[in-house]
Amino acid sequence: MIAQNNLKSSRERLGEKVFFIYRYGNVSYLELLLGASDPYNFLTRYRFLSKLAEEDAILIKSVQEEMENVKKWKIELNNKEKDIKDTRNELLKQKDSLTKKKEERNRLLAKTSSERAEYEKALRELEESSRTLETLIKRLQQTAKGPGLVGNLFWPTNNRLITSQFGHRRHPIWGIDMFHSGIDIAGNYGDNIYAVSDGRVIYSGWQSGYGKVLIIDHGNGMSTLYGHCSQLLVNEGATVKKGQIIGKVGSTGWSTGPHLHFEVRKNGSPINPLSMIK
Repeated sequence: MIAQNNLKSSRERLGEKVFFIYRYGNVSYLELLLGASDPYNFLTRYRFLSKLAEEDAILIKSVQEEMENVKKWKIELNNKEKDIKDTRNELLKQKDSLTKKKEERNRLLAKTSSERAEYEKALRELEESSRTLETLIKRLQQTAKGPGLVGNLFWPTNNRLITSQFGHRRHPIWGIDMFHSGIDIAGNYGDNIYAVSDGRVIYSGWQSGYGKVLIIDHGNGMSTLYGHCSQLLVNEGATVKKGQIIGKVGSTGWSTGPHLHFEVRKNGSPINPLSMIK
């Protein structure tokens, strides 16, 4: 702004001189000197013209410098405008990124809320199914027959990796308490499931939460349960032997992937399977 004001002032002064020349004619300095009437007038005119020429040179130089300053100022202004534009574009990108992150967060919150609701629903189904099975087992068991679960029991799958233990546990994210009535054993879809001991099949079918499930009565109030099966290979009433293939590993019912849910029950109530089988 200062450079522009200076340039304006210098141009006004230069304009006055141009107007003077226009008004009085384009008379050269030499003509003015030669038009002197006497030596004194000549010397006076010479001094005046020398001072005028000096001022003209200074004024022209000043105008040139101010024009250069204005040029630089315009370049700086353009650069600043570009920086402002780039900054604005960057802020718009950041705003867009924040908007997308907010939308993603809201989507995840909605998904988490939905998953929690599904999880709670599944827990209620499993608990209800567990109580139903307890009543069913008590009704179907022939407690007077069979030795129960004695001796070395056969491990129910070829995989010994336990992915979830028996007992109470709390969900790591939602903090919901639940009781796990058996153990979960890792497996691949279609792996063999074996009877852990001799017994009689008292249930072979679908049970909400457990999916396809088998229950074997071993006598003396003891029974074993095999849940989430993909296939059930024995029917109700069948007699099975220890180590016999009775089903296939699957992910039916409320399950996040193929595995065997294995339970041991005494008089219909679940007990820790690892207290009976190693």
